[in-house]
Amino acid sequence: MNKRIISLLLVLVMALGLVACGAPAAEAPAEAENVPMQYIKADEAKELLESDEYVFFDIRKAADSSANSIPGALAYDMDAAKEGDAEAGKATMTEATKGLDKKIILVCYSGKRYAQAATNALSAIGYDMSKVYTLEGGFTNWSEVLPELTTAGPVAPEAPAAEVPEVSTVRWNWGTSANILVALAIDKGYFAEYGLTIEFVNANENANAMTLLATGQVDVVSNSGTASPLQNIAAGVDMTMFGGHMVQGCMPVIAKPGTEWNGVESLVGKKAAINPSYFAFTGALMDAGVEDPMTAVNWVSGMSYPDALAALQRGEVDYALMGTGQNFQVQNMPDIEIMCYQGDVMPDYSCCRMEAPTEFVKNNPITIKCILKALIRAQAYYEANKEECVDILAKYINADHDYVAAYMLNDYYKVHVDPLANSIRRAWNILDKTGFLDENAKNINIDDHINTSIYEQALAEAEAEFGAGNEAFFASLKEYYAANNG
Repeated sequence: MNKRIISLLLVLVMALGLVACGAPAAEAPAEAENVPMQYIKADEAKELLESDEYVFFDIRKAADSSANSIPGALAYDMDAAKEGDAEAGKATMTEATKGLDKKIILVCYSGKRYAQAATNALSAIGYDMSKVYTLEGGFTNWSEVLPELTTAGPVAPEAPAAEVPEVSTVRWNWGTSANILVALAIDKGYFAEYGLTIEFVNANENANAMTLLATGQVDVVSNSGTASPLQNIAAGVDMTMFGGHMVQGCMPVIAKPGTEWNGVESLVGKKAAINPSYFAFTGALMDAGVEDPMTAVNWVSGMSYPDALAALQRGEVDYALMGTGQNFQVQNMPDIEIMCYQGDVMPDYSCCRMEAPTEFVKNNPITIKCILKALIRAQAYYEANKEECVDILAKYINADHDYVAAYMLNDYYKVHVDPLANSIRRAWNILDKTGFLDENAKNINIDDHINTSIYEQALAEAEAEFGAGNEAFFASLKEYYAANNG
C-alpha cells in the first residue's frame, strides 16, 4: 500500500475517532436541557397508594391509561409534550397541579421519555421538584411485578366545582366618561358568565361617589381617580383598592394659542386652573426640583372643567386642565391650544383605581375575583378591537361616536385592570408631602388598603381559562404586574 493511501486512511481514522470521542454535533442533544429525575421503585411506591401525601399521575397516552392503570392514579396525557410540545406539557401540568401540594409519582411506560417530559414541565411551572418522583421501570415493570395492583383505567381527575360569587348583584358607580372595560364585560356577557349582574348607581362628581361608597350605597367605584379615594382613606374611610380602570386619563392641559410651554415648570409663577390635589403636577414639580409646589404656582382649584375653560377664555388663568370627556370639545376650539397631556407631566400616574369597602372585599373575595377575571377578558377584547369599542361605549353612555373616539383613540388614554400598587404608594406620598392628607394618615399604612393578591389569583385563573391563543396578552399582563406591584 503506497504512502498516500496510508495517509488518507489515517486521516479518516482520526476523524472517526473524534466523532466517537464526542466531538460536538451540529445540534446539542435535547437531553442536555432535561431536568434530573429521582426514581422510586415499584415495591416502595405500592406502600404509598393509600397515602394522603402522595398522588400518582399516569402520563401515558389517554388510550393506554384508560385501558389499564394503577389504582387511584390520575390520567394526564403527556404525549404532545413527549413529542416536543413543551407549552402543551406546561399547560397540562399547570392544570394537574392547580391547588396541589402533594408528592407526585409519575407513571409512564418505562420511566423515561414521558416521565422526562412531565418532569421538565413541572420544573418549568415552578413545582417543588423535591416532591416529584418517577416510577422506576414505569407501568411496564409495575404490571409485571404487581399485576394484582392494576385496574381497568385511572379515575378521572375531579373537575373543580365552579366558584359561586358571594354577591351576585354588584352596585357600581362609574363617571361621565364611563369605563370601557365594564361596558365590554356587560356587553360581551363576561360578567354574566361568572354569575354577576351590575347595577349602576349614578354620581357625577368624585366626592359624591366616595360618599356613596362610604355610606354603603355602592359596592364598587371605578372612575373617581386615585387622589379622592386616598384622601378618604386618610380621613378614616375603610376602603380597599383592588384593581384599576385608567392608568392615565386623556386629560389635556390647555392655554391660549401661542402660550409658552416648556414642561411642568412653565406653571411656576402662573395661574393654573388645576386642582393641586391632582398629584401628577405637584409630584412632577418636586421631581424637577421645585421645593414647594403649593406656593410656586397660583393654583385655582374648585372649578368644574367647563368653568376652568371659561376662565381661560376670559384670560383669568394662564393654564387649565380638562377632563377626559372634554377632549372632543377642546380639540375643535380655534381659541384653545393643547399644551400637553397629564400623561406627559407624569407618565402612567394612576388616573382611576377600583375600590370597594374593605369589609366588602374581605367578605366577598370570589365576587371580587370574578369581577377582575371578567375585566381581564374585556381588556383582551379591547386591545384587539379598539375601533369597535368606541361604538360599544358610545351606546352605553348615550354619546356620539366622535365624542368617544376623541379620547379612546388617543394614545394618552390607557386602561388596565392592574392594581398599580407602586403608583398608589407614590400618590399617597405626594399627597402627604403637599398637605392633602388628613393628619390621621401618619397612623395609616397604605399597603393595608391595597389588595393585589386577588388580582394575582384572577390573572392566573383567567390565563388557565382562556389563555390559549392569548399567550402574548397574558405575558404582557404578568410582566406589567411584576413591574408595577413590587
